[in-house]
Amino acid sequence: MSASSTFSQIWRFNCKEVNAFARKEEMNPNRFIELLPKIEVIATSRDSVYIAQQRVTGCEACDPTASRPFSGVLDEITKRNEVLTDYFLCEPAQCSRCSAPILESTLVSLGKSDSVPAFELNPPLDEVEVVFVEESMVAEAQQWIGSCEGCSEQAEYSFDQILDSLTGCNPAVTEYILCRTALCPHCRGEVTEKTLVGPL
Repeated sequence: MSASSTFSQIWRFNCKEVNAFARKEEMNPNRFIELLPKIEVIATSRDSVYIAQQRVTGCEACDPTASRPFSGVLDEITKRNEVLTDYFLCEPAQCSRCSAPILESTLVSLGKSDSVPAFELNPPLDEVEVVFVEESMVAEAQQWIGSCEGCSEQAEYSFDQILDSLTGCNPAVTEYILCRTALCPHCRGEVTEKTLVGPL
């Protein structure tokens, strides 16, 4: 057997090893989850749901101006504005205008006396950190995308959550500006900072 033939076989073997390793990494179910910031999961009491419900004057079913998710109202009630929180309602709230059920993600509108302008719910402008995301970081974050909201119902994490973990920035006070939009590998759709994405 010639030296060139032996080298060729070794090269093919190493390529197979590398490809198998890459597939193993891609199939690791924890690969995407471990990258994401920690999210607190709260089982909401009836009292908290009732108090939040009293602030609601309409919902997406009856008010086209409804723009705040009900979970944002719960953030105010439970004083969790500065952490990422998912809520489990003990029972759906009810819209006072049309009696439609209100879940955590339902968009609602608030009365003038109880409403707070959106900018007051966010960090003060002088506390917001704006991070410009360069090409190398966009490319690295893009490798964690398996699908996006345009092609998959399983897309449930915003792209900026991946950026939070890769950069180590505080998600409560950080906004990103991408040097370019990322691309979904499945449908080739554009992915911005707030686009929902799913794992590989």
